[in-house]
Amino acid sequence: MTQLQQSAEETTAKMLANDEEKILLIEKLQLALVSKGDDIIKKLAEYQENAKSILGNMSINSHAAGYKIEADKARRTKNLFYWLTGISFVGLISSALWNSLHVPAEVNWTAVASKWVATFAISAAVTYFARQAAKHDINERDNRYMQLQLATMIHI
Repeated sequence: MTQLQQSAEETTAKMLANDEEKILLIEKLQLALVSKGDDIIKKLAEYQENAKSILGNMSINSHAAGYKIEADKARRTKNLFYWLTGISFVGLISSALWNSLHVPAEVNWTAVASKWVATFAISAAVTYFARQAAKHDINERDNRYMQLQLATMIHI
């Protein structure tokens, strides 16, 4: 029995030694996994910051593009009103010259008044077109300024 007892004790000691080795191995693996997990979390945090930066830049780009679109619309409208102002002004000058040069020998005040009323109506249109062109010019400048401000924020 002593031999059997001794064999059982040796087997038990080997098993305990194996168990201790396994425990040490498991603890080493646990430390390695925790370390790798920390590294992965740090990398994910870096990726998150990069994604925030990229999304912020994309957002700023889209805002700047929106201001550019509005500025382009304002420029087209401004140019239209400039052309209408020029054409109307030519019409105003022509009407005023026509009214001044074609006065009959016998002055009919009703005819003269009606001619000048038409001239004043043209001058009102010229004034309106010029004011609208100025408003759209200011609108375009404001939108270009905002576009420039947003575009420069990207590189900060």
